[in-house]
Amino acid sequence: MPFGQYDPVTANETAALNAQTALPVFCTPGVRPTSIDLDNGQNFNTTRRMAQGTNFLGYQLYKDTGRTSVWGTGATNGVVPDTSTSRTSALTAGSSAIVIYGQIPAGQDIPGGAYTDTVNITVNY
Repeated sequence: MPFGQYDPVTANETAALNAQTALPVFCTPGVRPTSIDLDNGQNFNTTRRMAQGTNFLGYQLYKDTGRTSVWGTGATNGVVPDTSTSRTSALTAGSSAIVIYGQIPAGQDIPGGAYTDTVNITVNY
């Protein structure tokens, strides 16, 4: 998920930086995912973090546009896709997309540079 430029001095001194990305999920006819889990990434230490060498930039991934429900793993933290036929976002045979919402909290005093992390995604059937 590309967040773009995080500016701790001006733009993001008091405002979080938000981003979102679509996760494509391919379904086999008759088989639907029971949950989609995201791990904590490679640099976790009480929260998800991106790294640039020994410098870290905290961030979080969410299930909702309001960024209130953290997306993690397991029965209560993974996402159970809506597979009802009444919703256009339901996962059906073929390709569907699930949206992941990200946020870098405001006010993190970090050196400039490219910060990255890798989060593993598990689709449980």
